[in-house]
Amino acid sequence: MKRALLALSLLIATDALALPFNSDMVNMPSLSSGQISRSLPEDSVAIGSLADRVESKDEALNLKNPNDSHDKEAPLRGERLFRVNCMPCHGSYDEKAVNTPGEVAKRAIMAGPDIANEYYATKPDGLFYGTIHFGGLAVMPRVGWKISPQETWDIVSYIRELQQARKKNS
Repeated sequence: MKRALLALSLLIATDALALPFNSDMVNMPSLSSGQISRSLPEDSVAIGSLADRVESKDEALNLKNPNDSHDKEAPLRGERLFRVNCMPCHGSYDEKAVNTPGEVAKRAIMAGPDIANEYYATKPDGLFYGTIHFGGLAVMPRVGWKISPQETWDIVSYIRELQQARKKNS
């Protein structure tokens, strides 16, 4: 009788493990590796997160394009971003870097400059980065609020590719 009672109590105890109150961790929100469940303190900054921070156009002039010249994907990503953000004003370019005016240029008084010409080919990468990020002298709006620093550098890589194509085909 004692053995039967012991067996019954063990059976009940093991069945109790299958009850729903033990599956709480299954239903909890999962966090990615390295993610914390608490919010960060106000005004805190992670170490190294300000490395790409640029405060002004003048600061941007000294920047160098971090994209490797052998990275064939950067200009392709840059071309896609250029078509979305820059083409209406600066126009489109064919494989020989010949410029076709954009819609804004066709309808407005002032078109965006032809950035594949020799004048811009001599300018530093940081000038393009700063102009894209902070805007131009008069008409060009700033775009830095909606694209990341990496995307900005991809556009700069595409512009450099256009300039090389223009030089090669002229």
